[in-house]
Amino acid sequence: MADRLAVWRAGIAGPRVTGFVWQPLPEFTGSEQQGKRLVAGDLCFAGHSVTLAGRTPWQITAAPDAFIDALHGFAWLADLAILPDGAGLATARAWLSDWLARDGRGRGPGWSLALVAKRQIAMITHAGFLAKAVAPEDKQRLLSALGRQGGVLQMRASNAAQGLSRIEVLSALVYSALTLGGMQSALNPALRAMAQACAEDFDASGAIAARNPATLLAMLTHLTGVAALLKQTGKPADPAIDTAIARIAPTLRSLRHADGGLVRMHGGGRGAPGLLDSTLARANQRPSRIKGLAMGYARLDGRRVSLIVDAAPPLLGPGSHAAHAATLAFELVSGRAPVIVSAGSAQGFGPQW
Repeated sequence: MADRLAVWRAGIAGPRVTGFVWQPLPEFTGSEQQGKRLVAGDLCFAGHSVTLAGRTPWQITAAPDAFIDALHGFAWLADLAILPDGAGLATARAWLSDWLARDGRGRGPGWSLALVAKRQIAMITHAGFLAKAVAPEDKQRLLSALGRQGGVLQMRASNAAQGLSRIEVLSALVYSALTLGGMQSALNPALRAMAQACAEDFDASGAIAARNPATLLAMLTHLTGVAALLKQTGKPADPAIDTAIARIAPTLRSLRHADGGLVRMHGGGRGAPGLLDSTLARANQRPSRIKGLAMGYARLDGRRVSLIVDAAPPLLGPGSHAAHAATLAFELVSGRAPVIVSAGSAQGFGPQW
């Protein structure tokens, strides 16, 4: 109800976005293979598949919550944007136009704080693609939706759950302040809140309480995106963000297997292909690893073999909702071949699993 109230208030008293004053580059590229499936009307999110058969995604009613969340998070923009020769433009135009008509004024299931943050980042980082995809009659509705989303972020950022959710919400707010005309006043409060989040969420070695390597990578991706955008727009670097990046990067390198993927522990997977490498490159830190335990994990490696062991006691208390009783569990990777890996929680394979 608090999110819904913020959506309503943002529509009345929220910022009035006048347009993009800066168009950042996407944080990561999408999948061309996935983009082709989307154009063909074959949707697969959160382990659930739906064939559109002439419908738009927003006409889907019988689907798991995780599937609906993935739709309204708009991460699929990256998959359509990467298609060569503008092959994804027509699909993006149809889907965007129908979403603006149905849900763009704050209706529908996609207006929780978490989904607003995801969608705002996806829209802003693909502003160039959206500019081509949006129909002329929808341009003002798109700006209105961006303004409403920015207002929700301003009103509700302090209520974001500690950890990845808070970093994502604050990153979306910084992105909005740096790229959308009419939202510049949100920048300094957002950076102050992000400095506090960095101090509370990361210890001196860049570790997080949840000990989920994939979550740590997602948080670093957002922080490096904010740092890069501050630099691109001529704003001063933020010391708190730069310090957090410098601490996290060596920890993630220690949790990187010989095949380039992350160790699969405490609910996390190996990460999207190429995301770890691109994020570490954008961190712009001298390559190094943690000496001793990295976020509670021990590492052995030689030649092209990596062995990573969970060497910490079972996780209890805050952040343990996705933890495993995995003390002394290990993964072994040889070259590009995973030999022994964690089966994980299978949350990404759908509710039946």
